[in-house]
Amino acid sequence: MASPSDTDNDTCHCRESVEPGSPTISALMFSAGVVGNVIALVLLEVHRRKEQRRERRERLSLFHVLRCVSIGCPYFYWRRVSRRCGFISIPVIYIICMLFCLLPFGGFGSYVQYCPGTWCFIDMKPSRAEHKLYAALYASM
Repeated sequence: MASPSDTDNDTCHCRESVEPGSPTISALMFSAGVVGNVIALVLLEVHRRKEQRRERRERLSLFHVLRCVSIGCPYFYWRRVSRRCGFISIPVIYIICMLFCLLPFGGFGSYVQYCPGTWCFIDMKPSRAEHKLYAALYASM
């Protein structure tokens, strides 16, 4: 288990600025990530089109997700779930996640810089109680 002095010994943890240096490695890693994601999306689309031509099966959609809930919880589905509910729930989930991630900017939780000083993340060893609660909630979700 880490001791409380680990945060004090971490020179990047409390730093307010990034030391000067070349961003080449960070830029290359970012570019490789973007290129890899684009390639993955293209391959998925090519596979989807081939599959669509070969078989006229339906893809997994909101309809299927609602079909699963209706089988698993028929009474709840019959009483509570409508098409409108399905289309509203996805944006609501995204908004809740976005608001949760913005909480540190409102003073609930905090972001800190980690070594080598090129990236930030939430403080996982905070000293204030509300920051500890945010870190625990973030880790739990």
